[in-house]
Amino acid sequence: MRESAKRMICIGRFVFPNETTRWRSTIVEALSKERREVTIEALLVQRDDPLGIQRRVERLEEEIERFDQGQATLSLRENRFFEGRRRELVVAPSARGDAARVQLKILTLDRFERSEELHTKCADLQPPTNIIRALNRGNHATPLFIEIQPSGTIDSLTLNIGTSQLTYDGPLGSGDKLTLDSETNTAVLNDTENVTHLVNEFPWLEAGWNSITAVVSGSADGVMQIEYRDLWV
Repeated sequence: MRESAKRMICIGRFVFPNETTRWRSTIVEALSKERREVTIEALLVQRDDPLGIQRRVERLEEEIERFDQGQATLSLRENRFFEGRRRELVVAPSARGDAARVQLKILTLDRFERSEELHTKCADLQPPTNIIRALNRGNHATPLFIEIQPSGTIDSLTLNIGTSQLTYDGPLGSGDKLTLDSETNTAVLNDTENVTHLVNEFPWLEAGWNSITAVVSGSADGVMQIEYRDLWV
């Protein structure tokens, strides 16, 4: 049985105390997209140390600023993260000033929780080393970033990913670099966005084990590299 991720509630470098922090999330629609609204309620305590509480609140506010600027992430479980923006921050100090109640509301960029680890795998474009075995440890299909660099001229390229298939039926030569981004549905040949030669849809990696096979027309070799993060909903 797969173990659930450990609880670790933090935003950027600020870690909320486990014993006095609670969170909940709901799926909302904002800007025609499903997102999560995450509410964190915490009690910060520095007994007989009002200055210590003030410094902790300042550190929290600094990390929320970084989060708003896309320089930090929100983690509710160990080794996973969300990106997004704050909706509301309320800080209520105690009468003695050595404690503070915090309520933070976050709107995530989408509804997905991503693994901190970015998986990277490589294979050749010719058999027998043209197959990649990739494990998506999440519970939802995840987008792929694929980079193709041939070492000679090939006429077309087909990627078989599980039951999905993506074909690029244009020529690729030595020195070319083709990148395919399933999350943004974009293909870039060298520095130019180019989807003219694409057939089929951009594939996503299903939860669990997947087999990715590159099939090229012609005898030229080259390198295929994939990147992805595990995805949870």
